[in-house]
Amino acid sequence: MAVSASSAEELLRLVRNYYPPGIDAHDSSYRDSPQFRALVSARAQGARERADSWGGLVRALGKRHGRDRVFDTTNFNLDSCFAVRVYEASAPKDNAVAAVLLVSVLTPLHALYTVLERRVAAKNLPAEVFTVPRKETEALVSELNREAAERLHTTLADWAVLETPVPWASTVHADFTKATLADLLFSDDRW
Repeated sequence: MAVSASSAEELLRLVRNYYPPGIDAHDSSYRDSPQFRALVSARAQGARERADSWGGLVRALGKRHGRDRVFDTTNFNLDSCFAVRVYEASAPKDNAVAAVLLVSVLTPLHALYTVLERRVAAKNLPAEVFTVPRKETEALVSELNREAAERLHTTLADWAVLETPVPWASTVHADFTKATLADLLFSDDRW
């Protein structure tokens, strides 16, 4: 884990260490940059240091909510975070509701959001992502927040800060002028 930071200014300084300014993520020089090498190293170190704690958290959630409703979607090839999605048991099959926990390996912060997934006539509609509290996942979000703080020693990040634009950076899914601190510290793919 790199640095403890929570203000937008601190986090902007932090991400400069991991994302090359002005280089498109799809450009070959991006992967050759010292920033990208530092990012790969930080992701690997974070994964090693927290693997046991993360595994314990996911197993505990699986026991509590059922393994068929808990999905570890961590992918350090693309993201700078551990990620787990927990589906509400009470939601109808065609209107699934999930709370998502992201735990950054770049700074001791975690983020939470709610996803509503809808199906109409056997067709998936685009998922709706909510970074503001939702009644449907209030208890689950509270549980995930507590678990992350206790098991991984992280603090809940403020989405108002995470939505700070980082116009000089690009990621696989976020072009220049579209990247945010959330994209860089956690994942640029919220679904």
